[in-house]
Amino acid sequence: MSSSCAWHNLRRASRAVTLFFDGYFDEVGLKASQFTALAALAWYDQKAPTLSELAETLVLEQSSLSRNVAVLERLGYVRLVPGEQDRRERIVSLTRPGRAALARGFPIWKKAQAAIASALDGELDSQVRSLRRLTKAAQALRPRRTRERGEPE
Repeated sequence: MSSSCAWHNLRRASRAVTLFFDGYFDEVGLKASQFTALAALAWYDQKAPTLSELAETLVLEQSSLSRNVAVLERLGYVRLVPGEQDRRERIVSLTRPGRAALARGFPIWKKAQAAIASALDGELDSQVRSLRRLTKAAQALRPRRTRERGEPE
C-alpha cells in the first residue's frame, strides 16, 4: 500500500525536501518554513493578513503557523497586532528586519531551487504543476470539520 499511497509518498517527499532546503537556509539562520512564511507575507502588498488568512495561504493549521510566527516575532522579523474589527484576530506583518532576512534568504533559496531542479533533470516545473493540482484537488475534496481535534464528540 505505501508504495502507491498519496499521503505516505507526499509526506516522505515533503520531509526529504524540507531537510534539503533547511540545510541551505542554515546559512542565514532560518528554517525553510520560516523563509516561506516571510515570503508569503511579502506577497501581501498593502493589507497585512490575519494569522488565519496566512495559514490558509500556506495550507497550514493555524497552530503550526503560530509556532513559526512566534519564532519570527522573537527574531524581530514579524509583528503581531490585534485586529481592528475583532481584537481576537491577530494581524501579522513583515518588519524591516524581516524584509532584510527575506532578502538574505532569497539567493539561498535560488541556489537550493537550482540544485533540486538539476537533480530532477528539467522536470521540476512539471512536478511543481502536479503538486499544485494535487493541492487544489485535496483542498476541494477535504471534508469540513464539524469539530476540532481533541474536542469530545
